[in-house]
Amino acid sequence: MDRYKAQITSDAAASGANEGESEQMRELMLNMGIRSPVTRSSAGTLYHQQLARQLADFLTHSGRLKEAGGMMTLPDVYCIFNRARGMELISPDDLVEVATILRPLGLAMSIRKFDSGVTVIQADSHDDRIMGQHIRALASQLGSVTSVDVSAQLRIPLTLAREHALIAEEGALLCRDECLDAIRFYPNMFSEWA
Repeated sequence: MDRYKAQITSDAAASGANEGESEQMRELMLNMGIRSPVTRSSAGTLYHQQLARQLADFLTHSGRLKEAGGMMTLPDVYCIFNRARGMELISPDDLVEVATILRPLGLAMSIRKFDSGVTVIQADSHDDRIMGQHIRALASQLGSVTSVDVSAQLRIPLTLAREHALIAEEGALLCRDECLDAIRFYPNMFSEWA
């Protein structure tokens, strides 16, 4: 990592790049991976606890969980975390074990499983009601929305967009119309008329 950082710095200096671009590239290289990943041999019996702390640190300090709207699917977490760990990969079973102990360790996130079976890691600060209000505002602005619209506008995975829309419907913020092409969600006006 340090070798690549030095190479980029020397290339930037040779090409006459300004100091801001060089600093930005250095920061990017530092954020690419985890310097000393937790391993079974280094952690021993505390492997899952230390791995949970490293995962929480990775998701919060890099801003990845916040950028994803406070919620990431377990497969997405698995991919980006293993990519950052380099050669010290973790198994899917280890990730599930780690995800289940995030809350008991007080790491400001927890695992959540939706009725559809989608499993996510969710920040404790995530609020379904606020997300539902965002989707309702989007539906009011556009007239109606599909899960694809929600996904594109909020920049979240399609599976999570669908789950959020369904939760907003359960909370009486939206109502739906099942069309041939998609399920369309409309702002729920029934509460205003009652």
